[in-house]
Amino acid sequence: MSYGGLRGAVAFALVLLINPKVVPRQPMFMTTTIAVVYFTVFIQGITIKPLVRILNVKTAEKRKPTMNERIHERLMDHTMAAIEDILGQHGNYHVRDRYVSNIKKIIKLRNNASCILSTNESRRSSS
Repeated sequence: MSYGGLRGAVAFALVLLINPKVVPRQPMFMTTTIAVVYFTVFIQGITIKPLVRILNVKTAEKRKPTMNERIHERLMDHTMAAIEDILGQHGNYHVRDRYVSNIKKIIKLRNNASCILSTNESRRSSS
């Protein structure tokens, strides 16, 4: 956990709180903290997967969500979309709902077009 942990945000926030008037070497602490954050993100982040394989760490198995989990997830999505609509703010749920509604319109148009084409073909074959 400590090898792959995300300690950078806390360290960076703490170094920002240092008053440069009280600690004259605050820029040095800032530079060192950024270097450590880059090291942990890039070097440790890149090497964590091979390390997990080498150490044979048991990983979580992918599974399908249960019906209850899917219902609650959809309920929360719709609740958040409703709150965004009430507040008049547009966030992730607004974009998702717009995308889903556009996809449904496209599917409906394709279904209507295929129904029209199939009825025209049946009329031609019967005449």
